[in-house]
Amino acid sequence: MINNDNKKGRPNKYTDTELKSILEKHVQENPGKITYLQLEKATNIKRHVWSRRMSHVINKLNQPIISQSLNATEHTLPLPNIDEYITRFENNKKGLRDGLYHLNEVIQSLYERNLELNKKVKEKELKEQQDIIKHYESLVVASTNPSVRREKEMRSNVISINDKNKEQSLSLDIKSNFSTLFDD
Repeated sequence: MINNDNKKGRPNKYTDTELKSILEKHVQENPGKITYLQLEKATNIKRHVWSRRMSHVINKLNQPIISQSLNATEHTLPLPNIDEYITRFENNKKGLRDGLYHLNEVIQSLYERNLELNKKVKEKELKEQQDIIKHYESLVVASTNPSVRREKEMRSNVISINDKNKEQSLSLDIKSNFSTLFDD
């Protein structure tokens, strides 16, 4: 340990514990990002004192509280660490409230992102189904043309209407007329 008698330069006006106490009080009164200029104006303690002696504490306070990441497609989403909020703000109700508001915002953004992704998935599935329907419709229509059948190497019409099924084809009762298609 270094003895105070051997130190060169001016003695410190404030101890580290006093600076931490002042910093805690400032954080309680002024939530958000902490800057050295802001501290100097609020406490009348020079910026260089804060940056030299309390930079590690200030940097820690300015970092977002993150516990883990949620992998959502290509994006990584930080999740707040609730235990860290409680220990960090146990004597600071306003800080805890702000932390919980942040947590609420993260949950809300996750919910909104989930709704967007669900909507995109449904739209994609609907488009795929519509494409399949269009493909089969064009196949049915094309199968009635003999030249198209030869081109696509089809033996006969996909749907053929003859005297036997003419009445059924005109009826709108599809389930009873084509019962083989709807075997449950």
